[in-house]
Amino acid sequence: DNGSPTDGTEDDPDPVGDAIEDLPDGLADGRSLTYQSPPSTEPDITVLRAADRAADWLDEHGSLHNADALATFIDATDFETSILVSLSDGAPTPCYAVRLESIAIEAGESDDGSGGGEDESTGEDSDSDDNGDGDDTLVLEAAVRETDDEICAQTITTVGRLVRVTFES
Repeated sequence: DNGSPTDGTEDDPDPVGDAIEDLPDGLADGRSLTYQSPPSTEPDITVLRAADRAADWLDEHGSLHNADALATFIDATDFETSILVSLSDGAPTPCYAVRLESIAIEAGESDDGSGGGEDESTGEDSDSDDNGDGDDTLVLEAAVRETDDEICAQTITTVGRLVRVTFES
């Protein structure tokens, strides 16, 4: 289950979330945690670069089904080296989840001076890396996909994934 707490032993420094495999060069670590909330009408991408902004985001989404796990996940984030990105969209039933399909760091600087944002044609989110030299862009590609759950209520919901990436020093 994406987001079930692990055993919480001392060997497990991050008690919630799933490790992100195949991290690109430039990232030291990545973890993610799924969530569900009441239905919304539009997809949302939110970049959280500071603990107080992350706490505000959690307060704004107070009716999340796993708010305690999300609070623990946020509390375990070192905002000196990491950022959080929330990706969410509507789903026809709770048997859907946001799947992180790829994560990359693209080198280069934008000629138009824009600082990232959602690419409407691909559904990708890009965010300039303020933790490094400013020339790299974090690119996350995600999609809402049906889960393997066999029994599912017919309730429209919003599904999301909170992604934490830690940049190499």
